[in-house]
Amino acid sequence: MLHYNTENKIGFLKIDALDQKVNIINALFLSQLNNVIDEIIHNNSLKGLIIYSGKKNSFIAGADINLISSCTNKEAAKKLAQELQGAFNRLEKLKVITVCYIEGSCLGGGLEFALSCDYRVCSSKASLGFPEIQLGILPGAGGTQRLPRLVGAKESYKMILKGNSINAKQAKKLD
Repeated sequence: MLHYNTENKIGFLKIDALDQKVNIINALFLSQLNNVIDEIIHNNSLKGLIIYSGKKNSFIAGADINLISSCTNKEAAKKLAQELQGAFNRLEKLKVITVCYIEGSCLGGGLEFALSCDYRVCSSKASLGFPEIQLGILPGAGGTQRLPRLVGAKESYKMILKGNSINAKQAKKLD
């Protein structure tokens, strides 16, 4: 799912869920992300990390619905949120500059992942949003904190509480 390599002191992380139309966040993604972060932490010569998708029309479409639906009680939901938050917090705290290139859908947990990076570059085909409110849940991996810090409360609440998605031009205006 995650393919990591380095070249000229820059890390490249390609997200590409084989045999899937879109990339999703699941247990394998989280495990591999934590492994890549460990490798980056131990590579003192690395200067930056570029993250991109192997899918033409999708960065990350969100968390695996099966992962979410497997949370049958409060403790399981809390554990899942903590795992996601932990991985994304580690990404955010890396000492190297992190940039993600977003082409296509970047939704839910995918947007929370992107918000954990230092910079986001969007193609004209990018679509950003938190549609999970339509499932009766709020973003659980730090998006409710990171987005307001980045664009302010008013605009972020439209996305978080109403499930509004925005395109690249709209996102640039919020910057």
